[in-house]
Amino acid sequence: MHIAILMTNTDESDFAQRHPNDGQKFADVIHAVRPNGQVTVYPVKDGVFPPADAVYDGWIIGGSPDSVHDASPWIAQLFLLIRRLVADAQPIFGACFGIRPWPWRWAARSGKIWAAGFLG
Repeated sequence: MHIAILMTNTDESDFAQRHPNDGQKFADVIHAVRPNGQVTVYPVKDGVFPPADAVYDGWIIGGSPDSVHDASPWIAQLFLLIRRLVADAQPIFGACFGIRPWPWRWAARSGKIWAAGFLG
């Protein structure tokens, strides 16, 4: 199993720096249940995205204090990636910010959305 974690948390406060980042937190959870599982973290909030043809066993989109309505270039690029993942029927889990970019019509086409529980 190989999971991609899309790190979207832009909080760089002193508090945030004293704790593991979201990429590490999600990786720890995965390794707790799948010790041999692989994870690759992409700090998309810094403009670091997976290759255009990347395929993983699953994708995690984390939380962020940013809004999906912000004009940040990384958010627009994330929307394009999500559209491709949905079109390719790749499994996606969204947490907090990670579910907000999803127009629910994509769920109807893909048949499934996971957001801290199964929604469809």
